[in-house]
Amino acid sequence: MIRATLFLALTLLTSAANALLVNGDFQTGDLSGWTTFTTTNGTIGAPNVASFDVTGSGSSLSSIFNVGNISNPGNNGGGIFQSFDFGGGSLSVSADIASSRIGGPQNADGGQFSLLIDGNLVDFIDFGEISGGSIERASLSGTVDGLLAGTHEFRILMTREYETSGNTPFQYIDNASADGRGTEPVNNVPTPGTIALLGLGLLGLALTRKNNVV
Repeated sequence: MIRATLFLALTLLTSAANALLVNGDFQTGDLSGWTTFTTTNGTIGAPNVASFDVTGSGSSLSSIFNVGNISNPGNNGGGIFQSFDFGGGSLSVSADIASSRIGGPQNADGGQFSLLIDGNLVDFIDFGEISGGSIERASLSGTVDGLLAGTHEFRILMTREYETSGNTPFQYIDNASADGRGTEPVNNVPTPGTIALLGLGLLGLALTRKNNVV
């Protein structure tokens, strides 16, 4: 039991150290930790958080956008970003994405999604034409090797070639993640509860060793 407690404490401590993004699953019910942006002549509608089945495995809270041009054809929109501190090394990043045209006719452009680290493209998906009453789902992911220690930026850019209207699909993002396993992130301090659990495990291990001494 004591060893199991110690293992759980170490697991939680490692998880806390490697989770670099704030509110990546949007379970706060808002966009806390994130900053929204738009491109020139672009719009993302009224960004919010809502319950939606982004992955196809069940609904959960996710961010929702309505991306397109304010006027005239182009390829504009916007998205969200946040900065994080990283101790250097190999960084794995990912996010689940979806485009939905439920309740309306076919649309010529479900949206293009780009995942960028420090402005450099890591992954890109173009949903293209989206049928009426359908949901298109995908995941963005990739690894950035040799990233230097310091402050970095995680950004998701969404664009469409057309103006927004009553026929415009909605775009969703969920489970945004940046994971620096095998490195030492520099900004994530374990929670007091995690520290207490780790201390309990270490104390139990020490008592076990003491009791085993002949």
